[in-house]
Amino acid sequence: MGFLKILGKIFGSTVFTTFLVLAIMMGELVSFTDYQNIKESLLVIVKQSVIGAVGEAQLDQFYNFLVFQCTQKNSIPLPIPGYDITVDCNDVRTLEKDQLFDKVSVSIVDSVYYKKFSCDFVSCLQSGDTENMLIALSSEGNQFYKNMQMYLWIATVVGLAIMLASIDTWTGRLKGTGWVVVVTALPFLFLNYISEFIMPPLPEGAEAISTILNQLLDSIRGKFLIVFAAGVVLLLAGYGLDFYLRRQKRKK
Repeated sequence: MGFLKILGKIFGSTVFTTFLVLAIMMGELVSFTDYQNIKESLLVIVKQSVIGAVGEAQLDQFYNFLVFQCTQKNSIPLPIPGYDITVDCNDVRTLEKDQLFDKVSVSIVDSVYYKKFSCDFVSCLQSGDTENMLIALSSEGNQFYKNMQMYLWIATVVGLAIMLASIDTWTGRLKGTGWVVVVTALPFLFLNYISEFIMPPLPEGAEAISTILNQLLDSIRGKFLIVFAAGVVLLLAGYGLDFYLRRQKRKK
């Protein structure tokens, strides 16, 4: 029986910590790929990549080209393979150049986010095709993360239940869970420093991507800081209860 309890502690704590980390990470992906959040991030990347690739002078030429074309047409399709994006000539006539390019950038972001893919999430990622891999940043990807998050939290609760069932006393359960949670969360508190060593350097002109990654890492670190604090509370409760019970036992 003692061996089974030890095995239950090891198995339960392993399942609990593994799926706790995965559930938190998946929750971060759900938040990151929410339309309003990812829209702002992708807009920065689109604007930076377009301006960086063609330059202000060519953007001016393109704007003048749109103005000229709109004297004869009501809309102009943009030559972006795989995406059906058109510029409304009413916008060209009424908006300033910067406002127009902002609206075009939003259209590009929307076309990526709401794109209908011919493969499912896993197949798209495994295809190795850049177009298909954009599913990770799309509404379909966001829904996939939401579905996965639910199963990951269920597995986390199951692991916790197995671990708690393998510990005899409530003081042991509080202290055991507290230590497991603290040790699990601790490395993520130094995520920003760790990422400097494990992440390859980004190319020049990728400041927007770097900023987004830093924001994502800060958000993940914040989540695990809460987990770490919860672990400390459990430890204090466990040791506090243990101290109280020992005092009560001595009085008797």
